Amino acid sequence: MERDKALSIAMVEMPPQVHEVYEALRDELERTRLKLSYYTELYSTSSLRHEMLDAAAAGFFLVMQEVLFDELHLSVSKLSDKKKSTLTLQSLLKRIRKSGEMQLAKNLDVEIERMTNEEGADHVETYRNKRLAHYDLQKTLDKSVLQHAPRLDHIRTRFDHIERCLEMVFRHYRQQPPPPVDWRIGGGADQLVKLMKMGLHFEALMQIEDEVERGRAVHDHQIVRWWEA
Repeated sequence: MERDKALSIAMVEMPPQVHEVYEALRDELERTRLKLSYYTELYSTSSLRHEMLDAAAAGFFLVMQEVLFDELHLSVSKLSDKKKSTLTLQSLLKRIRKSGEMQLAKNLDVEIERMTNEEGADHVETYRNKRLAHYDLQKTLDKSVLQHAPRLDHIRTRFDHIERCLEMVFRHYRQQPPPPVDWRIGGGADQLVKLMKMGLHFEALMQIEDEVERGRAVHDHQIVRWWEA
């Protein structure tokens, strides 16, 4: 409710036909930001964290990594799609042109063009169209296509371009950056990691207790490493 109030106050001067598309794009961008932050916290923090995830439930977290990455890929691809009849930057650009803000439309078009020419942009588009939208037979059978799959930095770059486009539109009407939005609920993925550390720490302590009872040497190196994950 507070978020909606803040946005409505901030965008009173934005034409209604532009505002409704901008707000919908902004909502989707924030959802994508949330997914990106969770993915980063789980899979792009350290090799120790990977070890800890493997120790807890290797198969589950491997599947989740693939699912979350594909979802991130689809999210930034859909928002930056070239179609103007779906919720994309192009549909926003179309409405800005119709509103008569030609300079803003020109600047936005330049940023979109820069995004599509960014390094790795072709990987983002090809992988989305040939592997995620449907299983292209030739690309699926050709295993080398996996070598050209987009990396996380390609996804982040696409996300940053989309964010700059939306900020450009907001600043044009309000001469200030958009109000911050935080969609995080609870502690996010970091909270899950914290609970896992506690569980693995307890499991390791039980193993040490068993080692002591059996008169074996005690090694707590792995426990320390998990706490640093």
